[in-house]
Amino acid sequence: MDAVSIIATAYVHHVPGAPAHGTYTMCQVRRHNHVGSAWVLVGTAIYDVTPFLRSHPGGAQAILKKSGGAADCTEDLLFHSKRAQKEWKKNKVGTLRRCPRVREFGLF
Repeated sequence: MDAVSIIATAYVHHVPGAPAHGTYTMCQVRRHNHVGSAWVLVGTAIYDVTPFLRSHPGGAQAILKKSGGAADCTEDLLFHSKRAQKEWKKNKVGTLRRCPRVREFGLF
């Protein structure tokens, strides 16, 4: 297992005693791709990075172009300092889950 996989796995698994997080489908994650709410994916872990939009050295657009599940940000997480990685971890909102199947007949 390479370093990216090890760190991504560490961020995805729930730590006993830590607060429980929700599970969200990709359709739900995609709604969080704007200045008011920006979520990014690291593997299957979902983080709210909205608080960092104004202060990010690369500018808000650097985050927004990858928000809403547009890209896996595992490598982006590794690029940041240990301090920044801890901030990401504090803002975990949940885990990605598979979309439920839509019924064959009817809408829901």
